[in-house]
Amino acid sequence: MVLKALKLPYLVRILYLNCMFKGLIFFILSILTPHLAFAQDGLVGFEWTFTNSDIVRNFKNMPTSTDMPPIPGRAMHDYMNTTVQAMQSSPISKASQTWLEEIKMACPDCTVKANTVYTPDGFWFKITKDQTVLEVITEPMTGDQLIQRSEILEDLVWRTAKKAYVVPHKRLGGGHLHLDIPTNFNNDRELFRNFIVDLINRPELFMGGLGLNYFNAPPLSFYSPNKLVGFKKIISDFDKDPTVTIKELMERINTFYKTLPHPLIPTPSDKFQALNFKHLDIGTIEIRGLRPQISAEHAVKLVKLFQSRIAVLSAQPKLLKLRIPDYSLAYQAKRNNGYRVYTHDLAPSYIMAAVKNYAAAGDLEPELYSDFITEELKNDLKIEIKNKKASGSKSAGFCSSFL
Repeated sequence: MVLKALKLPYLVRILYLNCMFKGLIFFILSILTPHLAFAQDGLVGFEWTFTNSDIVRNFKNMPTSTDMPPIPGRAMHDYMNTTVQAMQSSPISKASQTWLEEIKMACPDCTVKANTVYTPDGFWFKITKDQTVLEVITEPMTGDQLIQRSEILEDLVWRTAKKAYVVPHKRLGGGHLHLDIPTNFNNDRELFRNFIVDLINRPELFMGGLGLNYFNAPPLSFYSPNKLVGFKKIISDFDKDPTVTIKELMERINTFYKTLPHPLIPTPSDKFQALNFKHLDIGTIEIRGLRPQISAEHAVKLVKLFQSRIAVLSAQPKLLKLRIPDYSLAYQAKRNNGYRVYTHDLAPSYIMAAVKNYAAAGDLEPELYSDFITEELKNDLKIEIKNKKASGSKSAGFCSSFL
């Protein structure tokens, strides 16, 4: 009656009711099947990264292999010792020491051994050095444990980091997430296969949606279709042969990566990919195409995002079709004042919709992820919205993308 009173067009009323119906379905599902919302028993591990301008500047000045003198024997040994000593007294080492001192003051009951911090309940994380960033590596934990520890992690990691003058960069270092395969996928080969195919089908997530670093984590869509024939065959062979294990699938993908020239460097890389399958020894898949997490809440939302999607996919009776969008000509990478700048031809609103769609596909509230896109995309999105308002154009809205 209300819709009729507003005298809205018939089609608009249908779309509105459709959106309302979908919202009701999400609400009912969240009540009847809460286990689908967040598979909290799966183990995860993080690599949180922090840096500052001194660390980045010093890294650029450090000697590279081409700077090393072509002399053998003792002279080379002395040269390497000098280089190591320089690194130990570098800004990254000083920042690490300052940070650990801040942690000791913030948590007198914590135990700090070398670069590892142990909380009173036995949980640990360590601070390591990785080129342009300090990296926090966490003990594996479940999603539920991450939620329980989010407050103390916020205090001991992000707040103390700020006091030590290191912060998450908008891109440098990344915020890599490891998903333990046995506990997140129950070693279900088809579920694992569907999860990675689902992400590969959504390259926009790694083009400003959840991260923006084409050097460290390009999606497969950046490679021309003729170079992906081998990958498609790997998935096809896996689908035809039920004896192929998850480990064998990962090994085959790694072998393929080693034949695939990276879009930004002249040599292939099985590490610098949006999805990394190198960690066969610890049994995890590493999602590299993520920007550095800016808070414990950010980390929690990421885990919910992926584990919820896994939970929904576990009820998927069919194998998802592999559809790799061709963005091989849609992206650009250039340098500005020594930094890489990444752009692409996709509208920021399209990237935003991709993030929200992925959240909704995992039975999560899409609006909870409206602030997830990278800073570059946020700025472009503001301009895009401003231009739309100026031109008087109207968007169909997010919900219509599901219709």
